Amino acid sequence: GGSGISVGSITAFGSIWVNGVRYDVSEAVFTREGESGKTQDDYRLGEIVTVSGAMNADGISGTAQTVEFDDSLEGVVSSIAEDGVSIQVLGQMVRTYSQTIFHGFSNLTDLALGNVVEISGHIAQGEIQASSITLKQTVFTDSLSELEVKGTVNNVDLAAKTFMLNTLVVDYSLAELDLPASEPVNGQYVEVKSIQALQGNLMIASEVEF
Repeated sequence: GGSGISVGSITAFGSIWVNGVRYDVSEAVFTREGESGKTQDDYRLGEIVTVSGAMNADGISGTAQTVEFDDSLEGVVSSIAEDGVSIQVLGQMVRTYSQTIFHGFSNLTDLALGNVVEISGHIAQGEIQASSITLKQTVFTDSLSELEVKGTVNNVDLAAKTFMLNTLVVDYSLAELDLPASEPVNGQYVEVKSIQALQGNLMIASEVEF
């Protein structure tokens, strides 16, 4: 019992079930990708959320004050493994397991190169272990679609205004920067967004946030 924060994937609705606890969300404030005014209808099974509120003494029920979601990755599928359990998106390896929930398709083999997907999951051993994957669009459309990736900055080139996230090269020359310093620094963990299609392995960033 008591107030606190719970982080986990949504396992059921009718209120929201997270980590085995049924949270009453009748008065909760929902936020998705930084946008408030959402409802539980804007969420999907398997998505990892942060619930702030109070848990009852029974340990299996509670009342949510806020429910927040921020995806792990959003972008175009660049490769699909023959084993049917992993894909690559924006240079990131995404691995599925028996409890991964698919939205908009049935199997990874249903996806095609260039599809835009949104992924919620945990990072482990340099991979994203997906709890949910949603097919958002069949093809990327400039200014209407969005790329979003998180990672640790490396190989900063201040002259070229680029850095790398794993194997992805990020051009931040036109980006809005929300960083402790005026430039990215190796070792920083950042979130990068873009509304332009990838140019090979190059991502033209619109935002870089610490």
